[in-house]
Amino acid sequence: MVHWTQEERDEVAKTFRTTDMQTVGTHALERMFTVFPWTTRYFQKKTDFTAGGHAEIVLGALQVAVKHMDDIKSQFKELSKKHADELHVDPGSFHLLTDCIIVELAHLKKDCFTPHIHGIWDKFFEVVVDAISKQYH
Repeated sequence: MVHWTQEERDEVAKTFRTTDMQTVGTHALERMFTVFPWTTRYFQKKTDFTAGGHAEIVLGALQVAVKHMDDIKSQFKELSKKHADELHVDPGSFHLLTDCIIVELAHLKKDCFTPHIHGIWDKFFEVVVDAISKQYH
């Protein structure tokens, strides 16, 4: 189990509350698809796919993670099964996306995105990626 300090909880919750995370998510997905073009293969069956549309889904899941920071693994169990068994998403893609989200947050927050804050986000996303990758065999 991960230990969260109050500062870490506050940073993650505050950012989700005060930042246009939909835009951050959309830009992060666009960045991922541009820099890592093979990640688009998971969306070939979805003809109505847009980065913005999927960002809403991703951000909804991340919002659940923010609200349940002590229980992300159980919250993501079904989501993990879906990504592993139905969608066959390479779990490495989750790291690519979370790295792109961090880049977007750093770009948006500029000087306020200190190495310390970066570390909090790395920790949060490591827990998220671990949780969504749990059902892979």
